[in-house]
Amino acid sequence: MYENLKKAISLTAFGFLFIFVTFNLTINGASVDIMPDFVGWLLLFLAFDKLGGYGDGKEFLKWGALLMMLITVVQYAITVFKPELKMDIYNLVVNILQAIYIFLYLGIIEEVAEDIGSVRSNKIHTLRMVTLSLDVFLTLVGIFATKIDIPLVFTAVIAGIASLVVLIMLLLALFGLRKEVKQIL
Repeated sequence: MYENLKKAISLTAFGFLFIFVTFNLTINGASVDIMPDFVGWLLLFLAFDKLGGYGDGKEFLKWGALLMMLITVVQYAITVFKPELKMDIYNLVVNILQAIYIFLYLGIIEEVAEDIGSVRSNKIHTLRMVTLSLDVFLTLVGIFATKIDIPLVFTAVIAGIASLVVLIMLLLALFGLRKEVKQIL
């Protein structure tokens, strides 16, 4: 059981890394993300079955990861092959679905952390709440930012930096949880 949990936590951590980190290379004037989100969603899809009983009754998260993978494949393809297309609404929907999914999925990870007596369970809980709050805030800023408003831009930059810090903390907590599960083996 713990071997599968270790794999699930590993796949989750690397999945989040792909989902949240964008690393663009520019080749012949075209920008290509070499860490595409759809790879992260595939990793979360694969991780779900390894969560064992923790996923019981939450199978929609497995299929939600597959759906998000397909949605982000389309997003990636359009960005690469038709960058001139406006995708504001599409990206907004993807961001909202991603925020909801990550919040729900981290609930399972938090449960795993609690059950194994991890010192990281409270941290994962807090980061889960903060991640959702920052995602909602940044999405709202994106919706209401129709003109350049210096206080709004400044606030968005601060929230973006906070999101980056929270992401780093979340990834460290996930990799630390993976190590704890590995030690149980």
